[in-house]
This record gives sequence, C-alpha cells and structure tokens, in this order.
Amino acid sequence: MDPYEGMTAVIYVRSSTDDKGQRPEMQVEDCRKFCDLNKMQVMEVFRDEGFSGGNLDRPGLQLMIGYLMTHQVSLIVAQDPTRISRSNDDMESLLKIIKPRGTVLRYTSMQIRPEDGIEKTINYIATNQGEQWREMHSLKVRKGLNYAKKHGTKSGRPIGRPKMDVDMELVAECAAKGMTLRQTAKTLGYSYSNLHRKSRGYGLFLHDQKHH
Repeated sequence: MDPYEGMTAVIYVRSSTDDKGQRPEMQVEDCRKFCDLNKMQVMEVFRDEGFSGGNLDRPGLQLMIGYLMTHQVSLIVAQDPTRISRSNDDMESLLKIIKPRGTVLRYTSMQIRPEDGIEKTINYIATNQGEQWREMHSLKVRKGLNYAKKHGTKSGRPIGRPKMDVDMELVAECAAKGMTLRQTAKTLGYSYSNLHRKSRGYGLFLHDQKHH
C-alpha cells in the first residue's frame, strides 16, 4: 500500500517577480501530479503570486495556516522548500505551527522529510541557498545605486562603455562574508583580473591571491 494513500493534502505554490519558469500554474500541475501518483486527496490549493519567500507575511500562506487550524490535513505539498520559505527561522516557525496538527511538508522535487533529523538539515541547506541568492541580488542592486549616485544616472546603467570603477566598499563586504575573489567578481560583474589588481592594495582576499 502506498504510504500516502487516502491522506488529505493542500497544495501551496509561490512565485516572485524574480522567478523564471516558476509560474503558479506549472507548480500546481506538478503538485497535483505528485498527489495523484501518491493517491492523496487534494483539499485546497493556496497561492502567492508576486511575493518573496523572505518572510511568512503572505496572504495565500496565511490563508493556508488558517485552513490547517480548522481542518484535518495530513500534508502540505509544494515544489521545493524555497516555495514555502527562504528563511530558516521562518521554516522552523511554520514547522512548529503544523506539527501539533499532525501535518507534514512534502516536496515534489526532492525526497526529504523536514520533520526528521538529517533531512531537516537538508531542508535548511535548501533554504540557505535562497538566502544567499537574496544577499547576492542585494549586492548587485546596491552596486547599481552607488554607480547612479556617482555618475548621476537614475538607473545606474553606464552610458556608452565607460571604464568600470570598482566599488571597494561592496568588495570589502563580500570579503567579510567569506566570498572568494572569483565569487565576488561574478556577483558584482567585474572582471577577475581587474578586481584582483584593484583589491591587492586593500589587503583583501589574501588567501586567494597568494595562489595566483
């Protein structure tokens, strides 16, 4: 007998403005196939379109939590952990809410059980990737804003092909986060050789530079 046969489930889907190829309809279809394959009964579908996974303050997610408080639901089915949350703390808070109700999380893209030992750690790794993406995205945005302030352009985009200045304040922040010289160059859009040359005098990335 299938371990999920006859269990009730709700589907949760989320997409943000930064998602590519993660339209809610595609996620719903994927989750429904998962539920059908495992012989689950889908009770409701909850969606948040255009919302970040950085916090739990989303209308669809809040409606789902309210539904779980008044209905007996065995499983929440989502495509992957980042659809639910990109924050470890928020994921832990959600697990504390649903666990007393006997509800667990399951994902269509990976076989992990967040409520169990080592697989809970795997779930945290997945959400950490989301947090790292947000940090890198923030650094890129700030780089554009800093350029705009310095050069007087609203968008931060250079006019023509001017020589690209290296924003050493952001570079230093990347180094403090433990990022390598190559990771920093890729994140901020600088050439490796130019960043290597510029950062030497600041004493940054010493571990990387002594190997080159």
